Amino acid sequence: MVNTPVVHRSWSLVALAACVIALPCVYYWMVYPTVASARLLERARSQMEAHDYTLAAETLQSVLALRHQDGEAAFLLGRARRCLEDYSAARSMLSEARLEGYVPDLIDLEHSLIRLQSTGLGGPDEQAMRLWVTARHPEDRVILEALSRAAIDSFAMAEAHGFLSTWIDRAPNDWLPLVWRADILARFRLLDRARSDYEQALKCRPGAPGAEAGLGKALLLDGQDTALAETQLRAGLKADPNNTDCRAALAEVFERTGRMEEAFREAQQVLATQPNHTEALRLLARLDLDAGRNTEALIRLELADRMAPGDVATVSALAQALARAGKTEKAQQQEKRVTELRTDSKALEQLTQEILDKSANADVRFRIGTTMARMGRTTEAQGWYSSALRLDPNHAAARQALGNTIPKQ
Repeated sequence: MVNTPVVHRSWSLVALAACVIALPCVYYWMVYPTVASARLLERARSQMEAHDYTLAAETLQSVLALRHQDGEAAFLLGRARRCLEDYSAARSMLSEARLEGYVPDLIDLEHSLIRLQSTGLGGPDEQAMRLWVTARHPEDRVILEALSRAAIDSFAMAEAHGFLSTWIDRAPNDWLPLVWRADILARFRLLDRARSDYEQALKCRPGAPGAEAGLGKALLLDGQDTALAETQLRAGLKADPNNTDCRAALAEVFERTGRMEEAFREAQQVLATQPNHTEALRLLARLDLDAGRNTEALIRLELADRMAPGDVATVSALAQALARAGKTEKAQQQEKRVTELRTDSKALEQLTQEILDKSANADVRFRIGTTMARMGRTTEAQGWYSSALRLDPNHAAARQALGNTIPKQ
């Protein structure tokens, strides 16, 4: 009996030691996953808000690794995958979110947006989403993003411009619609307006993906400030070294400023990644012509003309190469094309300006489609004909023209 206090004290020490050992384990297995996943989920929400969908997807995967049954994380991952156009993974994650009891209406909305983006404009999903936008749905920014994506993928540029303008009006500090709208404006040589949108996007988010490269290309097309164009293109390429359009534009800056070896090297690097890149092919063809490599120039230019028909610069260089090769008749045919394309390009700029400012006009959309079809830009022409028919389903000329552009089975 004399040793009893010692025994009790020994067991107390053992119990204390067990607690000391157990506490970190309890924290690691029970508290840490909850705290860490909550922090990661908050980070993912911010990344989604900033349209950093790849980063958000990675963060949300980490959340689900820590806390498997998280309906919101599964839902957000499904949304991120939709925005990254990985529709199968998006549907899978939305199914998990539903099993976890996440908001059914939001899950149903995401499935509608997947269908919209998968099939393009047209059909009941587009009409429903337009109504939700008009009604100021709480998720209207998400809906406008999906509508814009679907319109751009459908070559429905008037609709895309309209959706993006609504989005910008409602969220003026959001950088993504500014970049997308600027891309459309630059595509139709409305360079002052494109430059303004790119610059505003960079104010909203310094280094906004695509904005620096887009601004550099717009400045290059404008031709007034080559040095600033180079600065912006270098910044864009630093942010995204795999941006072949940016690298090809930088190669053209080098060519314009007499740095031919650098121009050749950059263009070759583009073609190593993307063998059919039109601008790189055209630039190398010009360098071939200057070096007397006429056969190589002809091969590149003919490929570029097939890849992107209707480009004045390509056809003009092709005419020059054919003339040097002594193929006079073919050269004259291409020179005639150059004249026609310049006329059509000027008309296209005027028509596009009109349609972007006054989008509800089926006849103007039909005329844009006809001009593009004449230039050989068939896919874009189909988009404009379809756009005219969405406004006026009874537009017989647009319906017939659309049918004529679809290959017969």
